[in-house]
Amino acid sequence: MGLIIAENITKDYHVGEVTVRALKGVSFNMDTGSFMSLREWEDDVTESHRLSR
Repeated sequence: MGLIIAENITKDYHVGEVTVRALKGVSFNMDTGSFMSLREWEDDVTESHRLSR
């Protein structure tokens, strides 16, 4: 079992009458000591986090 578990993540953006599916059914499992990089495209900012107990 992981420290962080995410299952079936979805994200839709609505632009006028158009729907853009950015994520469809994304799942992940992060164990203690794993690394993950998160990127926010709008502000072009990157954050890296080290998970520990």
